Amino acid sequence: MRQVLLHLGLMVLVVVAFFRIDVATRHASEVVRESEGQPARVVASSTSLARLGATPALNVFSVVEGAGLPSVFVAIARCESSLDAGAVHLNADGSRDHGLWQINDRWWAPLFVGVDPYDPVVNAEMAAAVYAEQGLEAWAPSRSCWEAAGSAGLKAGR
Repeated sequence: MRQVLLHLGLMVLVVVAFFRIDVATRHASEVVRESEGQPARVVASSTSLARLGATPALNVFSVVEGAGLPSVFVAIARCESSLDAGAVHLNADGSRDHGLWQINDRWWAPLFVGVDPYDPVVNAEMAAAVYAEQGLEAWAPSRSCWEAAGSAGLKAGR
């Protein structure tokens, strides 16, 4: 009898583990609900779920370097999103800022077509496009934060 209960317990654990893996890997749009004062966010696909949460600074540095951005973009990501690749900020005008570099979906709508803005590499490419147009001025609201993080010597332009 004890062995039967042990086997049933193991089977339940396997089923629960399988269900969690299945939920984490299915390919469907999801909404992450508001919790503890955080805004709701739309996740394009469950492959993004693995990218949500803090992204180690070393990885962000690699992504910044790969996109050809100046190293100040590591500090900008830390200030804009706390290195949370899934960060979303709802603005008063109804637009949202997405990802590590908080790219606005109203002002930069063409950049959102057919991409996952929560993918750090994609978001870095979006940031590079914004940077090419506006320089660091696009991130002026968080300037005091990223300058304090060690970029004070950088020129505010391109």
